[in-house]
Amino acid sequence: MVAFSSLDDLVQAIAGTGLSVIFMRLMGAKVGNQVCFFGHGFEYDLLHIGDNVCIGPDCDVTAHTVENMVMKLEQVRFEQGSSCMGGSVVMPGGMMEPWSTLIEHSQVLKGETVPRA
Repeated sequence: MVAFSSLDDLVQAIAGTGLSVIFMRLMGAKVGNQVCFFGHGFEYDLLHIGDNVCIGPDCDVTAHTVENMVMKLEQVRFEQGSSCMGGSVVMPGGMMEPWSTLIEHSQVLKGETVPRA
């Protein structure tokens, strides 16, 4: 597991910078302009982040669940201008509508949508 811990160290070191956006794009994520990403996830190819989005520290945007011993994958979407504040979770299939805000330590359940403010 040394390789994964090194990658995690790299992701933590570049969190919130333009390098984190470049890294996510290289890993297959669709990331817009002026994005601030402090969160974490694994399936970058299932991550869609629009323009002017802010994802705070310790936000979980992982795109998988394990149900009855079966791994299920689904896209996680952050539309233009949405904000996910610290410690929040957007589960697979979850979506943040344009200009919506998820407050600290909140959770968007599978397939649910956070409406505009």
